[in-house]
Amino acid sequence: MLQKCDNGSNIKAGWGDFEGATCVDHGLQLCANIFLNSEGIKEAVRCMNGITAHYSRSCVGTQTLYNIQRELKLPESKPSTKAATRWLGQFPQTVWFVHNASAVHKYDNIVSCPLFIPLYHKCA
Repeated sequence: MLQKCDNGSNIKAGWGDFEGATCVDHGLQLCANIFLNSEGIKEAVRCMNGITAHYSRSCVGTQTLYNIQRELKLPESKPSTKAATRWLGQFPQTVWFVHNASAVHKYDNIVSCPLFIPLYHKCA
């Protein structure tokens, strides 16, 4: 059975005295977590997080990504890290990957990074 509310104190504090809203907000968080941990989605999220971590740790990787984005006439940007405690936390990272799929693919073809390549190919 799907748990509808686990009485999260952080959510309650955010809503204040607005009765019932805490269950709605936290229910969305629980539903999002169930979806993001479902088969197929969980692997894609793991891959996006791994690729994001690669760009966060590598100045050369980031500069290469920016060069590729300029060449493809995309805005220079890195994927954002997700906020696991927020039900909408995965969305900005996912949107970045949708908009930058061609840059990530081109990066994959140019750079041979043992941490990056297996993650990307498992997602494809």
